[in-house]
Amino acid sequence: MSTLGAKNWFRPDVSLPILVFIDNFSVALVIPLLFQYYKKAGVTSATQRELLSSVFSASQIIGGLLLGYLTDAKFLRKKTVLFLSFGGSAIAYLMIAYGGFTALILSRILVGLVKQTMTVTTSMLTVCTAPEIRSRNMGRLQSSSTAAWILGPSAGALLFKCMCISYRMICFVYL
Repeated sequence: MSTLGAKNWFRPDVSLPILVFIDNFSVALVIPLLFQYYKKAGVTSATQRELLSSVFSASQIIGGLLLGYLTDAKFLRKKTVLFLSFGGSAIAYLMIAYGGFTALILSRILVGLVKQTMTVTTSMLTVCTAPEIRSRNMGRLQSSSTAAWILGPSAGALLFKCMCISYRMICFVYL
């Protein structure tokens, strides 16, 4: 039971793990298709693949610090950052589906800056739950992420193989 009150329909102990599952499942769904994305965008060397990973990681660190500062300064609410994370990620995945190498780099920067779902949901769950049930709820949050990363790549591969769905269509599943 959350400490938000009986009138509030938003139960963070239920809704936040579901949001984390959906978000991570959507990302994990495209993992089997990364080679096709990279090939279509003209990524041919290991150096280019490493650049894309590095740009994402650096952007995620910067985005986490920036969005954390903005929420701590009360400039943004945590729910706003959560919506920004979903919306920015959707835009970035569209850029992957329809762009070349430059669009791929820009999409990795954008998704790195805004993809703070686990950070924000962990913070929201910490604030919204009583200390005696917090560890159980944190375990559920992490379990939902783990389940998404177990099921997502398999589902993506099955969708691609069995249903002849193009990589662009799987990108739209995220939307």
